[in-house]
Amino acid sequence: MITKPLKVFWLSAEIAPWAKVGGLGDVAGSLPKAFSKAEVDIRLCLPYYSSIKTPAELLLKGLKMSLNQKTVKFDVYLTTLPETKIPVYLIKHPLFVGTDIYPKNKSFERFYLWSKAALTLITALDFIPNILHLHDWHAALVTNFLPDFKAEYPAIFSQTKVLYTIHNLANQGSNLKQKTNPLADGIKRADYINTVSPTYAREILTKEFGMGLEKILKSRRRNLSGILNGIDTNFFNPQTDSKIKYNYSIKDLSGKQENKLVLQKKLGLLVDVQKPLLAFVARLSWQKGIELFSDKLFQESIEKFGAQFVFLGEGDESYKKYLVKMAQKYPSHIRLHFGLDLNLAQKLYAASDFFLVPSRFEPCGLTQMMAMRYGSLPIVRQVGGLKDTVDNSVGYIFKDYSSLALQKAIIKALHDFSFQVKVIDKKRQNSMNQDFSWTLAAAKYFKLYQKMVK
Repeated sequence: MITKPLKVFWLSAEIAPWAKVGGLGDVAGSLPKAFSKAEVDIRLCLPYYSSIKTPAELLLKGLKMSLNQKTVKFDVYLTTLPETKIPVYLIKHPLFVGTDIYPKNKSFERFYLWSKAALTLITALDFIPNILHLHDWHAALVTNFLPDFKAEYPAIFSQTKVLYTIHNLANQGSNLKQKTNPLADGIKRADYINTVSPTYAREILTKEFGMGLEKILKSRRRNLSGILNGIDTNFFNPQTDSKIKYNYSIKDLSGKQENKLVLQKKLGLLVDVQKPLLAFVARLSWQKGIELFSDKLFQESIEKFGAQFVFLGEGDESYKKYLVKMAQKYPSHIRLHFGLDLNLAQKLYAASDFFLVPSRFEPCGLTQMMAMRYGSLPIVRQVGGLKDTVDNSVGYIFKDYSSLALQKAIIKALHDFSFQVKVIDKKRQNSMNQDFSWTLAAAKYFKLYQKMVK
């Protein structure tokens, strides 16, 4: 018999604001807040990385477990998710020392230990989980240990179900030394699997998007679904955002124009509200479509429409080198910021006219939702969550993964900006009216949780 509320133990290697590399951190820091305490008693678990400076109290000291035929000790600290009473357990061990969340040579070892430590922690709590909600390959390692814990602690784990959420199928955590693929193991062993958008859930069953796991995924098709991510609409709110100079709303967009002028001046661009400003905020990687930007695209956009481009992100040197070349060719129109600057990202959402997401594949994508909150019109490829969130009523779309397709979409947008002001205004109103809050996603997750424990 299931007690109310449902008890969910959530494992994610990232939880914003403490640990965030990508969308995983945003989801883990936002979605749990959307559950009603009456419906779901949710507890979160995270490694206590050196970079986490939040106050936390020592809860359990010197917990022991056996790992690789050795006795391992770890401590557990307790804090709460900001603005909530949701418990967050921080597992402290020397393996988590270091500035990087995903160190190149220690990631597998780090999350292997964390996964077993999390199950060991549960045995020390007055908490019997109905569901273990595992996120990406790091947490999928839990499924290696769960059968033994079910056998040793049947009163705690015998009825526990596993929901495995895939945020990005490309990151599989394969370990040649251990001869294992954690993500594949998670797919095979979980009771239910979901991805972060309905379209991506369908795409990963194909060879084009399946990353070599399409056969395994097809075998689990009946227990696979897609639930679209949301964003923290209180944080990403142009009416209250403290990171932008001028707040504004859908009823009065004058502040958006003022933010554009401020940013143009700050970045050394021509200060002119009539010049279209396009922003790109993402990793400079093969996934994000950075290779689709071409000499012809920049030439036509800049020479015909006076377009201004701002690129914000860190990534591959080859892409950086190309962008530097283009910035040198068009020094008055292209600005580059290599690195992670969340404050600048907020300013770009508010200041830009268009937001570029030309991804090769995109499980969900959050930045296009954030940009739309600020009235920046997305120009996206029709894949994954981009297809689920953007159509011609709110932005500009293209299908083929090609430089020409991206170029045509951008030129169409720039033409509308220059000659079809009413079209732009209507799209902007539509985009800012979209509801990307976590409420809908939380309701779907709760429904899935209920289905799992029946």
